[in-house]
Amino acid sequence: MMIDYDVIDFGADEDAAELFADCFTIRSDVFCAEQNVDETMKFDGLDVGDCQHFVLKLGSCNVPASTQ
Repeated sequence: MMIDYDVIDFGADEDAAELFADCFTIRSDVFCAEQNVDETMKFDGLDVGDCQHFVLKLGSCNVPASTQ
């Protein structure tokens, strides 16, 4: 499975929630492809608004202490 993404803009005008949502989308797609699971599944019943939990659980990115 080929996953193609545009470069994410980490500029000052993009807030943390959008960055977490972008990171969640990429990590969930990659996870589903790696594990060969349905891309529509929910993780721990959480939605994109709770993506920080998912990101931290997978250890896929460093989250600044001020956002934890």
